[in-house]
Amino acid sequence: MTIRIDFGRLFPGLVILLIGVALFILWLLLVFVSFFAFFIPGLGGIFYLALDILVASVVLVGLGALIMLAGVSGWWSRSSVTWGRHGSVSDRDRLMPGQRGGEVGSAFISFLILLFFIENQVKGTGFFTSRWGTTEQALFYGTWVVGALVSLARAAVGRRNPVRPLDALYGAMLAVTALWLLRVFPFDFAHFPDLLPAAVRPAFFWLTNPVGAIVLVLGAIGGFVSMVYNVVVYAVSRSRGLG
Repeated sequence: MTIRIDFGRLFPGLVILLIGVALFILWLLLVFVSFFAFFIPGLGGIFYLALDILVASVVLVGLGALIMLAGVSGWWSRSSVTWGRHGSVSDRDRLMPGQRGGEVGSAFISFLILLFFIENQVKGTGFFTSRWGTTEQALFYGTWVVGALVSLARAAVGRRNPVRPLDALYGAMLAVTALWLLRVFPFDFAHFPDLLPAAVRPAFFWLTNPVGAIVLVLGAIGGFVSMVYNVVVYAVSRSRGLG
């Protein structure tokens, strides 16, 4: 195994990553301040400033990690390494016919769910508030469409690794979209079940705005983790000649 390091890429990536980490530490400090300032007239802007810093830190950490990975090659090139108890990475990278069908099915279900939100907007149920502007719509619907396209691309190619760059892009979009929607919060979850049959609406009594905010936070974390995971796995597979 021969590791090759391109310091022309590694060092700038490290600098960007460290700046992102510093901003994340700053965000942690502002979290405590902004929580109390949010309820004080005239100081609520600190809360949104903290969210902006969080978005910037996530983007810079991810970008720095990508640049550093691009500057290091050959760090995992042993062909004897396998994932799981049986089969090689190449075997597990391929999708069985049932799995490819599942990807198409998930894209179709995603489309139906998207239609539910579009219907809420068209009928003006109140789920989307006046803050639901062009930027929010582009991020929300665009990220949803990209996720469905990634599933369809995976089904068409029949392998996971060639599609991982798109997976990483989707993860990044999901993180940015969730954080932006958390900042603007153009929803009123009290109206979420308005399009559902009256008999089942009481079952959604627990779905409130704070719960929706938690979902957005989890979406941002999940998107960021997905982005980093897919970038690392793709880089590992490429270094082993399995791209």
